[in-house]
Amino acid sequence: MPWDNQPGIPVLVYHEITTDDTRQPGDTVISLRNFREEMQYLAKHGYHPIGLHELAAHMQSGSPVPSRPIVLTFGRRLEKRTQCGADS
Repeated sequence: MPWDNQPGIPVLVYHEITTDDTRQPGDTVISLRNFREEMQYLAKHGYHPIGLHELAAHMQSGSPVPSRPIVLTFGRRLEKRTQCGADS
C-alpha cells in the first residue's frame, strides 16, 4: 500500500462500498470485494484501527496509540445506508 513505510498515521476515507459490478471504482467508490481485500491486507500486516478521537488525542498530547495505527472513516452517505440496513 502507498502508505507503508511512511511516517505518520494513515487515514483511509470510504464514501461508497458497492456490490454492483457495473459501477466503476474510483476515488469515492470501492467494490465490496476490494474493500475486503484491503481489510485483509491491513490485518495481515499488523495495522490496528483507531478512532478519530484517538488520533486527535495523540496529535494534541502525544497519548499512546498501538503499533501501526490506522484510521478508517466512512462518508455520510455510507453511514446513512448502513444505519438503515440498506444493501447496495
